[in-house]
Amino acid sequence: MVAFNSGGISEWLTDEKVGFLVRRGNTEELAGKIETLLTNPDLAGKMGAAGRYMVETEYRLENHLERLIEVYREIARKN
Repeated sequence: MVAFNSGGISEWLTDEKVGFLVRRGNTEELAGKIETLLTNPDLAGKMGAAGRYMVETEYRLENHLERLIEVYREIARKN
């Protein structure tokens, strides 16, 4: 993954672990990081595996539903 560091991207994309964050609008840096991954398949594979693990553990449906239920419980307690 290579993405501009804007919006909430940096909340889930850990730079140099699951991909690369580049300065917003810096297309030269973006191209350079893409080239890094294209020319280094071992690094691309390592980052891809880390990203898959993150998605499978942090963004599972069960985790999302548990967090959502907790939000509803908190709202119900306040009311």
